[in-house]
Amino acid sequence: MKKTLTYFVSMFAIVLLIGLTYCDGTNSDVIPSQSLSKAGYTMPTIVGGITAIAEKIHYPEIAKRAGIQGKVFVSVVLDVDGTILSTELKKGIGAGCDEAAIKAINACEFTPGYMDGEPVKTEITIPVAFKLNDDNSGDKPKVE
Repeated sequence: MKKTLTYFVSMFAIVLLIGLTYCDGTNSDVIPSQSLSKAGYTMPTIVGGITAIAEKIHYPEIAKRAGIQGKVFVSVVLDVDGTILSTELKKGIGAGCDEAAIKAINACEFTPGYMDGEPVKTEITIPVAFKLNDDNSGDKPKVE
């Protein structure tokens, strides 16, 4: 059953985009990801793509029962080797969804961002959208 749910979630419900975020200047050696979107730069990526997060994320039962839906935004600072240095909730929806998104992201591996051929510390924002099925059954949630 768990494999079926994971398959369902990954096939029909996962849409993750690596968003752009701005560095607040407190850590000057971290490159905001929008600086990497120019020619000659490489954005960091999730090893295994969005499927990697799809396999790790679970829609919290309390959120399903309460009909909670929406987007959670998680800021991730990656080291020069792609290791997660920190995660921070930028915007949440509560009911355990914020924690589920952070837990799934922390369980993933990343490739680093590159600037001029050299790996750099990078800050990215990952939006995770929680959406229940249209039938409101709550037993097969969509996590985008």
